[in-house]
Amino acid sequence: AQLCERVGNPALYAERALLPGYSRVFAGTSSRWHGAVASLLPMAAAEDAACRGTVVWLSEEELAKLDRFEGIDEGSDPFSTDPDVNVYARVPVTLLVWPKEGVEAAA
Repeated sequence: AQLCERVGNPALYAERALLPGYSRVFAGTSSRWHGAVASLLPMAAAEDAACRGTVVWLSEEELAKLDRFEGIDEGSDPFSTDPDVNVYARVPVTLLVWPKEGVEAAA
């Protein structure tokens, strides 16, 4: 419901997905809700590491709206890893979506 509200699309739907080589962690604290912030970390050393979850397909316009909530200023490169530019950075990944496989996405 929160994602639908943030991007202005009540028709979003989620599909089961697996992101091989990553682990979900909760690090840092949000000053907005005073709770932990979820992140994905690459786990190259662990061959069986994978993050299970869901994927929601967003348009470029919806991604731009979501970026404002995630600390990326309008006009900034959402893939920039410079902490003076962005609070977080999108990272290109390949995830497995049932029943599809090897779908390109950004995390």
